[in-house]
Amino acid sequence: MSNTAHRLTRRNLLHGAGLALSLPVFQSLGRERGVGDQSPRRLVCVGNHLGFYPGNFFPQAAGKDYVATSTLKPLEKHRDDLTVFSHLDHGLNGGHRAVQGFLNSIKKEEAAGFPLKNISLDQA
Repeated sequence: MSNTAHRLTRRNLLHGAGLALSLPVFQSLGRERGVGDQSPRRLVCVGNHLGFYPGNFFPQAAGKDYVATSTLKPLEKHRDDLTVFSHLDHGLNGGHRAVQGFLNSIKKEEAAGFPLKNISLDQA
């Protein structure tokens, strides 16, 4: 083994110093989890304006004791963490034209005039 392998040159010193100075930054990149921390919240929005049959998704009854529909049955284990909302489309229908009103509060009669100007829930 040669002594040149561990030789301290100016370049090696600067390289090591730069690395050492950057180490505290790496700690801030990760998130520490404490004892009481919760998982991050998620939002999933499903629109029924493109041929989605609402009867297969939305439960008939309101509240926590609803009977799961065929589409919701695979999500049954997440029932306590899941909230299903319906009738948020303000009466918009008509396929792609109805997309303009998805997740926002635009009125049916105003939707056609604002296809590119709507700010929806997922953008807020």
